[in-house]
Amino acid sequence: MDVRGQVAVITGASSGIGAVTARHMAEAGMHLVLAARDRTRLESLARELELLGVRILVVETDVTRQVEVDRLTRSSLEYFGAIDVLFANAGRGILGSIATGDPELWAAGLDLNINGTLRFLRALVPHLMARKQGHVLLTGSIAGHTVGPNPVYNASKWALRAIAEGLRQETSLHGVRVTLLSPGIVDTDFWANQFGSQGQNNRPRDLGALAPEDVAAAALYALSQPARAGVNEILLRPG
Repeated sequence: MDVRGQVAVITGASSGIGAVTARHMAEAGMHLVLAARDRTRLESLARELELLGVRILVVETDVTRQVEVDRLTRSSLEYFGAIDVLFANAGRGILGSIATGDPELWAAGLDLNINGTLRFLRALVPHLMARKQGHVLLTGSIAGHTVGPNPVYNASKWALRAIAEGLRQETSLHGVRVTLLSPGIVDTDFWANQFGSQGQNNRPRDLGALAPEDVAAAALYALSQPARAGVNEILLRPG
């Protein structure tokens, strides 16, 4: 399937996997709505991508606030008229064990990772279903397949697996495909921006890492499949 000319809305687009995937999509000829909380970074990325000859809309958005998700939805549809791809990518790590973790940080992390994703999907999935076409990408994690020392984060990614499968069941008869991207360790600033990190880089030093370009390539692979083929989940591990 040729993705040129399609319109994608990306949350968490200001850095890491979101920003790199935006570059790959723009290089493939896709028009983009870039959404995140850091408007300065979004505008810098937009200026870079517009040089590729695609249209870019920047919408400063915190997906934990319904009013901002509603604004993102309204602005995206008013500017482009129709949306083809949703990339629910916004999320953060949540540090801490059950016995020693901070419940307030848990609540903030779960609201972003789970409810923020649901708010975004609830706002725009009906548009895809009404058009009888489209693709939803979600950034999961290998953490959604195992449990480690940060079980609340694991729980949020296990929840995303359920959301992705539930959404697939809801939308498959409406021409909408769903792909969950589940990478292992990725070399981004994620490790210094987790709830409870205090800006420290908590990436395990003895493990290799994927590049965000690897996840972006997986996203484009899923999007480029013919309409008859649904790539429902892609697991990516270092090495």
